[in-house]
Amino acid sequence: MTLTPSSMTAIRFGYGLGSASAADDAETLIAELEPARRQVPLFPLGGAQQRLADIRNYLQEQKRLNQMKAAGESDAEPKKALRSQAQALFRKDAMARIAQAVTSPYAFHERLASFWINHFTVGAGKTPVMLLMVPHFEAVAIRPYLSGSFRELVAAASLHPAMLTFLDQAKSVGPNSPVGKRRGSEGSNENFARELMELHTLGVDAGYSQEDVQQLALLLTGLAIDPMTGETRFEQRRAEPGQFTVLGKVYQRSDVPFADARLVFDDLSRDPRTIKHISTQLASHFISEPPPAAVVEAMARRWEDTDGDLTAIYRAMLGEPMSWEAAGSKIKMPLDYVVSSLKALDADEAVLLKASTVGPAPRQDVMADGDAAMDGMMQPKGQGEPTPKGGAKRQPLAGHALRALTDLGQPLWRASNAAGFDDESQSWLSPSQISERIAWARRAIGYLGAGRDPREFVETTLADFARDDTILVVGQAPNRQAGLLAALASPEFNRR
Repeated sequence: MTLTPSSMTAIRFGYGLGSASAADDAETLIAELEPARRQVPLFPLGGAQQRLADIRNYLQEQKRLNQMKAAGESDAEPKKALRSQAQALFRKDAMARIAQAVTSPYAFHERLASFWINHFTVGAGKTPVMLLMVPHFEAVAIRPYLSGSFRELVAAASLHPAMLTFLDQAKSVGPNSPVGKRRGSEGSNENFARELMELHTLGVDAGYSQEDVQQLALLLTGLAIDPMTGETRFEQRRAEPGQFTVLGKVYQRSDVPFADARLVFDDLSRDPRTIKHISTQLASHFISEPPPAAVVEAMARRWEDTDGDLTAIYRAMLGEPMSWEAAGSKIKMPLDYVVSSLKALDADEAVLLKASTVGPAPRQDVMADGDAAMDGMMQPKGQGEPTPKGGAKRQPLAGHALRALTDLGQPLWRASNAAGFDDESQSWLSPSQISERIAWARRAIGYLGAGRDPREFVETTLADFARDDTILVVGQAPNRQAGLLAALASPEFNRR
């Protein structure tokens, strides 16, 4: 199916259609990137500088509690309280991240941010302080760089303390360094070096050897985290001395902090294997599986011509005719589905982030008819959201969205491993997945569906992407809520 340019830009390259006007060509999408880069995100709470202070205070309090324990005093309750504070901040940041994606006028930029935060995965469950670090990581190490050069993005993501913590680089010590000799260290930690090559740059089948991984791990020793501030620093006394051969190139240890790491980041970013790997991932994420070879080749050529300028690479992808064909080739990942449904329902920052005392989400039997016409979309479990009593406050809708993402298998900022969440459609197409999506859609409709005409809604949210079967089911729904759900649960709305 070939859609109008405005439909395709919104559905394939953004978070879907809503009542607001959508971009209608590739250059409009590209033009978003610079003002979006300058936009301060809604997270972390208090801003990036305040979050650095929060991290510093957390680490210093943690040190004080450890000293209490060493002195024989009980630290259990204060540690519990400290972690609870970090969890509360994390939850507020995560809700703000949802609101950012839904309400930002720069939907293509938001989609790119979601792609790159998944590519450079850091999981907030690694240690308690990561609850504070991960939102800061996206705000300062991903978003400002996603329209610049790839090598700058790699360096920013790799040198952030969240990445060094998540991949255990902060523990890595060169065996022949002063610290290594004193400790009798058996060797450096290889996690960071391996994932840098396997996931972030070259790709898993790029032909590098275990020796390359070991040499790169030694080269990267010295990257550490200040235990009192949580910021990245270079410690020469932990760095393996000498020279290292990685992918056939010899690197000599420099006395300049971070110089060795930045040099290898640059070389990996310019490697033809990296160029093909990242171009393929981008095209697969936005267009189809597998991506059209012509699109990947155009992106790779532009990468080589511009030394990895990401804006130019996106423009090359958007400039290929095949990028605008075969709508619906990809199943939306859970985050895409949740955000696009909120956008379709015109959720604003207030309803997303503030507790509400508005009437309860209605109970409804929303799928009484029309199941067969919906291509296997399943009846949701239960009979609707519980009714609060006596005007009790309902939690912000973004809080429900976070719970839905967990139920759907993509908990925000909490990937369990460095590979991130699977971007392949088959991972998100199952009866249980669809059932959970319907359950989420019902909850969102309970908040935002009042007074909406389902027939107008399907026209606004799906436009020329809507199939005749879906239009029929929506039009014949037994009530408004059922009609809205039929639109949000339709095969079209689950695809892009």
